[in-house]
Parts: sequence; structure tokens; C-alpha cells
Amino acid sequence: MSDLIQSVASHWDATPAAEREDRLYSLALQVAHFATGAMMNEIEAGRALMEARAMFPSNETFGAWRSETLPDLHRNQALRFMQVAEQYGDKPVMLKALSMRALRALSAPSTPQSVRDEVEARTDAGENVTAAEIDRLKREASEAERRAKEAEAKADSATAEADRQRAKADALADGQRDLVEAAKEQARKDAEAKSAAELAKAQSEARQANDALEDQRRKLTEATKKAEDAAMAKAKAEAENLAAAELEKVQADARKAREDEAKAKASVERLSDRAERLRKQVEEHDAFLRARTNGEQEAKAVREHLEDVNRALALAMAELADLEHEPQDDIRRLMAKSAKLCRDFAVALDQFNGPTLIYEAEFAQA
Repeated sequence: MSDLIQSVASHWDATPAAEREDRLYSLALQVAHFATGAMMNEIEAGRALMEARAMFPSNETFGAWRSETLPDLHRNQALRFMQVAEQYGDKPVMLKALSMRALRALSAPSTPQSVRDEVEARTDAGENVTAAEIDRLKREASEAERRAKEAEAKADSATAEADRQRAKADALADGQRDLVEAAKEQARKDAEAKSAAELAKAQSEARQANDALEDQRRKLTEATKKAEDAAMAKAKAEAENLAAAELEKVQADARKAREDEAKAKASVERLSDRAERLRKQVEEHDAFLRARTNGEQEAKAVREHLEDVNRALALAMAELADLEHEPQDDIRRLMAKSAKLCRDFAVALDQFNGPTLIYEAEFAQA
């Protein structure tokens, strides 16, 4: 409608006032004549109204002219005439196929273009589309648009919530990094404040811990080899003669051996941690940074030794479970010594393992 009005308006801008008045009077007569007729008359009335609208600078002035010249023509009725003429004045197929009520409903500004396209396609296919059907299609389109807007609003809300959560997580991460950096700085200051006597003591303790660890590793390696040889020979000779009850006992002993193995492993890890921390204090107290660089090599060596320890303990426990005679005095002394070494070893491993786990957890959070 706007294109037609602008086109006609450009023509009437340069037209003398008298001629404009004559033309407006003629158009008013046409509107009054066609407005009371059938469908084609309403189309013609709509075309005359659009031409008249083009001669006025605004809708207000056009409305004033219409009210004065055509007082019996209501504004809404005039608007329907113009809408139908604009949409379907040049589509005779639609005019023939649809009722006037259907055309009015279809040409209303509230009708989505998708509904118009569907009705026109169905009409071209020979289908008779009623006004009620058009109203239903408009309601469905309106409902679909409403659901789409609701979905869009929900999506926008979810996106906003995700942005808020992301900002919150970023803020928490920044705060956590600040805390970690402050803790590192404080640790560095504390380390620098230690006296020369404390450093010497730390060096001595580190050497003693390393010596004890090497001795323990050597003994565990020897015990592992002996236990493996004895266990393999005994297991090969007695494997086929074990009863169900004896098998259950072996399984229970194996579980206990695994538990003892886990305890021994924890003790070894804590002892290693103690030795490593003391050594790193001597080396300008840069423990955490070098641990991240050399941790894989150290972990490999510790893992190999601990696996040796675990195998030795497991085999020793299996051997002890199968003893049938009262142990001799020298065996008892060896057992007491082994028990003490295991307890000391477990304590050392606890001391080694605890601080390292705490630091790694903090570092992982950072």
C-alpha cells in the first residue's frame, strides 16, 4: 500500500489545487458508490481510497477528509477496503476463490505472510479455503510465534545464566590463584628466614634419610628376591594339593598382604617425601618448582623401588602364612627386626606422603 501511495503522491505534489479538489470529489463519489456493493465494488472502493490517501501528507489529514466527505464510512471499514485492494486487487484468482470475509481476514495487517503464502498456494491448487480456516491458520501461526518467542527468551535466559556462572568461575579462579601465589611468597620468605644452623640440620637429616632409604631399598630387594624364589618353589610343589579351606586362607593372607603392602607403600612415599623436601630446602628452597620439572623421573625411580618393596612384602606375607612349625630363636629375632623396620618404614612413608599430597592438591586447584 505504501508503494502505491508514494507513487501517486509524487504525481499529485505538482498538481494545481483546483484539479486536486475535483479529483478528490470524484474519488469520494467512487468510494460512496462502491462501498455498498459486492466484492469487486469493495476492491474498487479500496483503490479509490488509496489514490485519495496519496494526495494527503499524512494519515491524520486523510482521515479528516474521509470523515468529512464520507461520514457513513467507518475508519476500520475504509482500512479493510484498502488492505484487500492492496493485497488482492490484482489477483483475480483469489477474488474468485475466496469469500469477502476470507479476503478481509487474509489481507489484515495481523495476518503473517506465511499464512497468506499457504492460502494462496492452496487456492492455486484448487482448494476452497474458508474464513474460518484462515482464522485457524492465523491462530496457529500466532501460537507458533509465541512459542518461538518463549523459546528464544528461555535461550537468552540460559545464555545469561551461563555467562553469570562463567564470570563467577573466573572470579573464583582469579582469587584462588592469588591465594596460591601469596602462599608461595610466604613460603619463600619463611625459607629465607631460616638460620645457618637450621640449614645444617636439614642437610644432616636429609643425608641420614637418604642413607636409611638406600639401606632399606637394598634389604627389600634382597628379601624380595629370596621371597620370590621360595614362593615360586613352594607354590609349584603345592599348587595342585590345596583344598578349598586352604585356598580361602591363602586369599585372606593375600588381602592382608595387600593391605600391608599399601601401608608399606605409603610409608615409603612419606619417607621419600621427607628426604626430598629436606634436599630441596638445601637447594635454595625451590622445592615446588623443581618438583614439577623433575617429578616424572623421580616418580619413576620411586615407583620401581616401591614395586620391589610391594612384591617382597607380598611374598614374605605368603611365606609366613604357610609356616607350620614353631620358629627358631634366630628366626624370631629376624621377625622382630623386620617388624621394627616395617614400623619405622611406615612412619617414614607417612611423613613423606602427607605434605606432598596437600601441596599437589593445592597446586592442582591453582
